[in-house]
Order: sequence, then structure tokens, then C-alpha cells
Amino acid sequence: MAWDPPGPTFREEKFAAYKETRAPTPNDLRTQIPLVKTLFEALRLPLLEVAGFEADDVLARWWIARAICRSSWSWSPPTRTCSSS
Repeated sequence: MAWDPPGPTFREEKFAAYKETRAPTPNDLRTQIPLVKTLFEALRLPLLEVAGFEADDVLARWWIARAICRSSWSWSPPTRTCSSS
């Protein structure tokens, strides 16, 4: 699961009006996010959050790296690294 971290993203730093037309996150949803994160941690599911990047950017980069690793490299989940076969 990937989350948008608090604070500005690189897009907002380059383009101030990036999220200008978006409505703020509803409070009832905002209060549930910490509970969901706690649940995911208890289930030992991965939580991805990278300062300055939105969740979709993090997931896209992870999937690209995963595809590259699977094509010509071996993937080592415990260390989250690739190594040549």
C-alpha cells in the first residue's frame, strides 16, 4: 500500500497551482487513515511512503523496478534489491 506523505510534492514545488482545484480530503476519511496504517502494519503488509512523492509515483517506480528485476535480474524481497543472475 502506498500513501501520500504530508507536505508538498515535487510537482507542487514546480507548479504551485498543481492541486489548486482539488477539494481537501474530507475529515472523516482523514481520521481513518492512521487506523488503516496500523492495521496494515499489524498484518505485516508493506507501507510505502516517500517524502516529496505521491503514492502513484512511488508505486509506478516500484513496478518498473520490479519488472526490470524480473526480466534480467533476480529480486531479493528481504533486501528489496536486484542482483544479476
